[in-house]
Amino acid sequence: MYVQIYAEFIKSVRFMFRNRILFVMALLPPIALSIIFIQAFNPTGEGFPLAIVNDDDDNVNNWTTKFIKILESHEGTIPYFNAIETDNESAITLFNQRQTFAILYIPSTFSKDISEGNVSVLMTAQINTIHEDISKNLRLGLEGRLYLFIQKYQLEETVRPGITIDPRLVYGQELRRIDYMVSGILVMAIMWFNLLIGGVLGTTEKDYNTWTEIIMADKGEKFSRVGKILATTVISFIMILLITILATLLYGSYFTDLFEILVFSGIFVCFSLTFSILGVSYGMITGDLRAVPAPTIIVTLTFWMVGGAINPLEFSAGSELFKLLPSAAAIRILTAIIFERGVQYLFESWIILLSWTVLSIFILGIFLVKKG
Repeated sequence: MYVQIYAEFIKSVRFMFRNRILFVMALLPPIALSIIFIQAFNPTGEGFPLAIVNDDDDNVNNWTTKFIKILESHEGTIPYFNAIETDNESAITLFNQRQTFAILYIPSTFSKDISEGNVSVLMTAQINTIHEDISKNLRLGLEGRLYLFIQKYQLEETVRPGITIDPRLVYGQELRRIDYMVSGILVMAIMWFNLLIGGVLGTTEKDYNTWTEIIMADKGEKFSRVGKILATTVISFIMILLITILATLLYGSYFTDLFEILVFSGIFVCFSLTFSILGVSYGMITGDLRAVPAPTIIVTLTFWMVGGAINPLEFSAGSELFKLLPSAAAIRILTAIIFERGVQYLFESWIILLSWTVLSIFILGIFLVKKG
């Protein structure tokens, strides 16, 4: 028995590594999604260009200077701004050329009004509404900077009692979105590799007209299936290792100690067994390579998106249902172990993930018993 399974394992591994184009094509989607999604949600340090037309020549008590400095602050809500002080004509030119999407006009009485404690300090801004998200984000960014300015200098206290917010943070440091999304990319990659490679290996016998020899051999289909599942797991491990190395080069070290690596290894084994069984079984049923990519993409992206890969599951609609997905459980485990966030879901997530794995192995076992 072991000889037949080992022979199928070696055959499947050699098949994948001989087909280098297929190997590279399997690697590309996780890499592309990593770059596209993580970079899209990773604001640059330079900030959003903001043209400023400053008509305040007085600058009493340096209020205008202080305000512009706050505008360039990297605190509070995004987007952050890179202030460009210029005249009105140049600002409009930048605006029309879309080198900036907003112009902020500081009035001539700005510093004087603040120094005298006037209630009304009016500024105007011209914002490009070419897209509602751009318009919304720019307005939120400007309002966030204005709030920081008022809060820092307690500007309202001369008119009415100042309101100071003293936040009590649950965690001492915010979790960067870029770190959180690496967890989602790794989980997605494991799904993708096992479904795609398993599906491809599952179709090879019928695609290459060797299916008859398989079913004629004693327990041939049984040994072939197990060998392909093991080969899928090993090949996926090699690929996930490459993705992890690439993520480390691009975004910094993800794992910081041996315990985290062991936890991830446990997640990989559970995930890989679940989806390699599904991938190989589907491939052996269809027997057509052309039928593999589309379902793989649909299942992977669906499980990835609704499982909390981009936003924590708690902020997603229908989380009570989606939390039962293996992808959601895996992401929650990684977030809890590596970033110490959401540890209250750790035990529940392990139960969910292990349940999927046990169920997959159980179904596979029933099939193998029936095949004798």
